[in-house]
Amino acid sequence: MARVVSRGDSWRIWWYVGKDRKFASISKTIFPKKKDAENEAHRREFGGVLTKDTTFRDFALQVLEGKRPSDRTREVFLETVNHFDIFMRGRSIQFMRYYSEALINEYKNEAKNRDRSSSSINRDITYLKEIGKYAFSKQLISNFNEKEIKEFPFIKKNWILPTREERERILKWFKTNEPYFYAWMYFIITRGWRRDEFRTMLVKDFSFENEVLYIQKAKTEPRAAKLTQEDCRVLNEHIILLKKMKKYNLDGLMYPPLIKGNFIGSETLNNRLKKACRDLGITKNITPHLFRHWVVTNILDNTANVEVVKAITGHKDSQTIFKYYAHATPENVAKGLEITRVDTGFLSKTVPKTVPRKE
Repeated sequence: MARVVSRGDSWRIWWYVGKDRKFASISKTIFPKKKDAENEAHRREFGGVLTKDTTFRDFALQVLEGKRPSDRTREVFLETVNHFDIFMRGRSIQFMRYYSEALINEYKNEAKNRDRSSSSINRDITYLKEIGKYAFSKQLISNFNEKEIKEFPFIKKNWILPTREERERILKWFKTNEPYFYAWMYFIITRGWRRDEFRTMLVKDFSFENEVLYIQKAKTEPRAAKLTQEDCRVLNEHIILLKKMKKYNLDGLMYPPLIKGNFIGSETLNNRLKKACRDLGITKNITPHLFRHWVVTNILDNTANVEVVKAITGHKDSQTIFKYYAHATPENVAKGLEITRVDTGFLSKTVPKTVPRKE
């Protein structure tokens, strides 16, 4: 007999296969109601064997549960599943036996016609390939050639990165005008960390004795970031500020909401950064994520070591780093030209205003 028990953000379910009792944890994001979890437990007990009449959505959700994803990965994966499920139903098909690389390419072209961005479609393709490979391994589909599925060509944006001086001015502005957000901006500017990694961070995630900050809500997986003494001083000043504001709680948030709500709003830091740029007369469109590009570009420029980038920023994929985050700035272009320069013997001469023509 199948059973369901609530366990925080997930359901604990169990069911019997013969005399053997099976257990699993399933997410409340996918199965929000207890009845949904009970149905899933019964499905595993009585119809747990995959067949070619398994629907795409049911199979994709099983793949997701097997990934044990982060919250962000789960959200993006579900978005892909929803888009593709609607696409299949629009063709009056829903079973995995119809799944193929041709169908995915058809979905890709239709999504492009709906003006979805190439990066979003390519992200969908990555997950759809993963689902296809797993379906082929389970013999739900007889053939799957992922090389037939081409991604849209990626065109790197011509980011105008902040200068070193602009970074320092922005950080000083926060220290003077928005001290509550100073530590947050400090780690974005110096480490290139993602904006939302601080929104749900707890005070107890910071260990002053071990000089470590545990980032639990990372995009890929939790990580422990080794801190410098300067980093520790910045965080310690923030904790002192929390105590003065009577918002300190060891089990509470590093950044509790200033007015109401469970967390600080996702655009709160962006809005303050825009105000800083206006006050400082900086006309570039600077966002927190742009500092991540700056950090990666300058680390590669000075160390040429992608592993250093991974250690500092929390990146996992080398290909993504070079494809999206490495940029040619005026400073490193000038440095590169200096490396390739040769002595022509003309350096001491004055360059004429006009070039003489031969008669």
